[in-house]
Amino acid sequence: MRRLGRRKVNVRHCVIAACLALGALAAAAQDSGYREVSSCEPFMGAPIGVGIAKGGLGFSWGTGRGVAVFDLRTGEAKGEFAAHGSDVTAGAGCPGARLVATGDAAGAVIVWDPTTRKDRIKIEVRPAPVRSLAWGPDGRFLAAVTDDRVLTVWRVEDGRRMLDDSLPAGGDADVLFSPDGERLVLVRRERELRDGEVASALQLNEYDLAGGGRTRKKRWERRDADPGADPYAGARADARARRAAVPDGDEVAVWAIDDEREVCRVAGGADAVAWRRDGKLMVARGRELALANAQTGKVEKRWPGTDGIRWLVASDDGRAAVGGGPGVGALWKLASADAEPESLGAATDAVAGKGIIVVRDAAGRGTAIRTEDGTMAGVDGDPPDPATGLPGLCASFEDDTLLYVSEGRPVAHGFASASDVSCGEPKAAPVQGVMCAGENVAAWGATSWTLRDPGGKELAKGAGRPVKSAGRWLVVRDGHGLTVLDANKASPVVDFPACDAFDLAGDSSAVLDDGEAVVFNLARNREPFRISAARATDIALSADGKTVAFDNGQLALWDVVSQRKTTMVDLRGPLAGLRFHPGGAMLAALTESGEFRLLNEDGTAALQTTQAALPGADGPTFAFSPDGSLLALEWTDGARFYDLADALRATILRGASGSPAFAPRGDRWTLRNGAALDVFEHADRAESLSADGFAFLPTGAIAVADRAGVRIWDGRWRGTVTTGSATAVAASEDGKRLAAAEGTKLVVFEK
Repeated sequence: MRRLGRRKVNVRHCVIAACLALGALAAAAQDSGYREVSSCEPFMGAPIGVGIAKGGLGFSWGTGRGVAVFDLRTGEAKGEFAAHGSDVTAGAGCPGARLVATGDAAGAVIVWDPTTRKDRIKIEVRPAPVRSLAWGPDGRFLAAVTDDRVLTVWRVEDGRRMLDDSLPAGGDADVLFSPDGERLVLVRRERELRDGEVASALQLNEYDLAGGGRTRKKRWERRDADPGADPYAGARADARARRAAVPDGDEVAVWAIDDEREVCRVAGGADAVAWRRDGKLMVARGRELALANAQTGKVEKRWPGTDGIRWLVASDDGRAAVGGGPGVGALWKLASADAEPESLGAATDAVAGKGIIVVRDAAGRGTAIRTEDGTMAGVDGDPPDPATGLPGLCASFEDDTLLYVSEGRPVAHGFASASDVSCGEPKAAPVQGVMCAGENVAAWGATSWTLRDPGGKELAKGAGRPVKSAGRWLVVRDGHGLTVLDANKASPVVDFPACDAFDLAGDSSAVLDDGEAVVFNLARNREPFRISAARATDIALSADGKTVAFDNGQLALWDVVSQRKTTMVDLRGPLAGLRFHPGGAMLAALTESGEFRLLNEDGTAALQTTQAALPGADGPTFAFSPDGSLLALEWTDGARFYDLADALRATILRGASGSPAFAPRGDRWTLRNGAALDVFEHADRAESLSADGFAFLPTGAIAVADRAGVRIWDGRWRGTVTTGSATAVAASEDGKRLAAAEGTKLVVFEK
């Protein structure tokens, strides 16, 4: 029998561990030789979320732990709620009481009074960031959804957990409280590919919160051969009437949640449905909008419709409806039976309340519609951030106010006064990445980039982000567009409007642009090579710029000067990676099926293997050392290290994974897998580090960015550059300059 008791502590081992830790701290505290030369906040207008609390107060959150509170009518700041221990990620105002709930990155939710900015109760939801919050109408219950896609509902009075439910990994869900706040309806839409077919499911759960969380469930399933099928995308529940509308082929089934039965069917199918406050069902289908009785299924009214509607929202007073889909937005004024829908552009979402509907497009521009008289007001907001979905729209229809975000600041639009009130100043936005380019430094945020001299002076800026630099050349991507700049002159050299792939070698670039393979000499500003390549997926350029390779059905190598094809190879599939050996005599190719080949000039394979890993978020899965003597390749179950100078001798590194990168000289290299950075000397693992970002110095030393700052590692910690928490670092080619991203700051250091 195992005896439980107090474990003895080995004092000697603790002393040794403490000495080692102190030694590491002392090494890290050594002077690295770098000195800060500039610090700036290059990006303003951080994505923020906004909410409205009862009593005419608004609140906003973004980067950081604080929540700003302000008066919606005057814009006057009322203070800040600062009780969170990590960055605030979600917020919601209670409709039934003067309370606000905010959630943070550590999974905590705090309920607080916006007037006093004092907390009422703290709830530890889950160890995952809180992404959305929703109150019950009377404020008794609070729902939270976390990053791991778990829905949790709490009773606010005492913090009691009422239920947990997982949301579908492949699909979406609606969370709806009943008007009395005693029930919650969860609509789960699931969709995945199985055996060449689309398997779709709709799960309807109703929880009796007042009765302790008892559940009613109903599930629909079907399979479709069409890969684009999404039969339950338009399904919607009405928590007020406790019913659900489920498109089912050429009909819409109306399901009664309370007594678990099908009430009726509406003939004609549906592209989108919406429940009105009076319990009737609006159905958009093709060129028609219909109003159906949800008791009998009979269509009572019809209006002209428009094609492409995939979602539908009805106003509470029944006077208007808006719908949208890919490139489509429409407004129906329902007082007239024959009124044609009015175009609203490409609408992406909408919110509706008492007499008001607000609709928005993907760029953040919106329209506020007063349904009583049909008057409209423009809302010029910021586009949603792809990572967070912020900013959103928040409307208080009781206060006759819309709160939105424009240029990074909250703006309150009063419908009665038809005026906008600014409610604060924009916050600095995080620097997401840095890059040294020539004599200068580039940095990028969520949607834009900047090029600055070492002293912090801005030289150029634009939309998109830098993706590569070599010497004085800086490559910037913006959607499908690609621009190469001379970073020393801060001026663009060439633009490619429809770039699918590119490579940069010496003073030349190779690009797949709008169905053609192009080589452009950046130093001479001329184009020596252009040829049709409509089926190509990747392109590579030799270090001397004399040979270009791309797949156009088959992999082909071309002489740039003569524009003649020299070699062809059948790879049996599209490319996932292509790169020339530094010496130019060999070419590495990775297909989407995981087949890797190292090809000689004549197309024969010097090395061929299967089950190679495909590129991911950390970057390419194979790399050559700068002198061309070594090759590192990530495999599906580890990594392979090849000594090309020793008859391709291979070392298999089981359990090692990540994107490989070699130091500018020597045989040091790394594998990066998220925040894990494994350092190797030749085929031997030398160290495992934790790094949010890293950069090689010319000596082979590594600048590591993490929460402790930026430090130099070269067999051991050699010194500290900065102690400010850093997420990215870059080094100039001569190693005399470092750039670091420290939250919202771009910081430059020089030796």
